[in-house]
Amino acid sequence: MQTDRLTELYGELRDRGVFLSSGSYRLKGDCDSIVVCDGRRYGVFLDIDKIQTLVQEKEAVSHEWAHIVTGATYTFDASPAVQAKAERRAMVAQIKKLLPFEELRGAIINGYTTRFELSEYFMVSEDTVSEAIEYYTGPCGLEF
Repeated sequence: MQTDRLTELYGELRDRGVFLSSGSYRLKGDCDSIVVCDGRRYGVFLDIDKIQTLVQEKEAVSHEWAHIVTGATYTFDASPAVQAKAERRAMVAQIKKLLPFEELRGAIINGYTTRFELSEYFMVSEDTVSEAIEYYTGPCGLEF
């Protein structure tokens, strides 16, 4: 089920005409992927030196997908406030894609109750599970 979500993301990016590439890009810091826009088309670049697992790939692809579908992109010289706002919009879209509330609630009801169990079930990091729970119970005011 959850590997299908990665396949789905790649399909959606291809359907949008996004150029997809993986290679050794030497991206700075902990950045493992980037999205670039030339004004008309997007490109997603995955740094294979930093993406070592399927979970990392899924999170990198979904994060860049989220930037594209929300239009939450920014220039290299954008202010920290602009960057933070775009990253927040992308994170929310990524959460909704990878851990939709009803699926997350269903998993909890079915006995997946720890962050580790949920991360294994959804094939995402425990950090992403934590962000999803915080988002749904905080700004959304939902309960599991």
